[in-house]
Amino acid sequence: MTVITIAFLCEGKTDSRLLPEIIERTVHEIVSTTGTSMYDIYIYPISKKLASTIEEAAILCCEYNLLIVHLDSDDYNENNALVNRFNPAIKNLKEHEGKRCEKIIPLIPITESEAWMLSQPDLLRSEMQTELSSAELGLNIQLGRIESRLDPKTILEQAIQINNAALPVKQRRHAVKLADLYQPLGQSLDLERLIKLKAYKSFRDRLVESLSDILVH
Repeated sequence: MTVITIAFLCEGKTDSRLLPEIIERTVHEIVSTTGTSMYDIYIYPISKKLASTIEEAAILCCEYNLLIVHLDSDDYNENNALVNRFNPAIKNLKEHEGKRCEKIIPLIPITESEAWMLSQPDLLRSEMQTELSSAELGLNIQLGRIESRLDPKTILEQAIQINNAALPVKQRRHAVKLADLYQPLGQSLDLERLIKLKAYKSFRDRLVESLSDILVH
């Protein structure tokens, strides 16, 4: 059996509920198209107590097939995150004489990982258990314009506030919170729709290349 071991360095606590689910589903989707019938996938979320930088994570996970590094772009494209944060770390690692993870790829949502959650407003509304429309919640953003918004998390927070304000007073105590949505959305987001976001497509393309090398060896 082929065992694929993937370490994941994540920026934030809420991202760590959303992104590992998407990563695992994407890996399964890619591997299933290669004809590999017997395989297992192990994803190891790296604790910040063990490694807080890309360099530390690569050395810590030297025996893993792949290290995925999450960096929010905080910009309209991934260039700044790549040039100023990811590439310098890779350069430092090339000068490291000891063992390290050899395959490292970035996962860079534009502008935040919450943008991926905005890609499917009907699913969001279902998880929120709301009767309000996407327009009423401020979630009716065209898919092609989502990555042009610098404030996806704020948009989600405002939608939660609008929904909760519309609830009867007695129900508000048990109303859904934004933190409640990350993991179920990670498990449910339609990957075929997500690939229409350039950040996810870039990540998937890098993942395809890395997995093809791993499976060959």
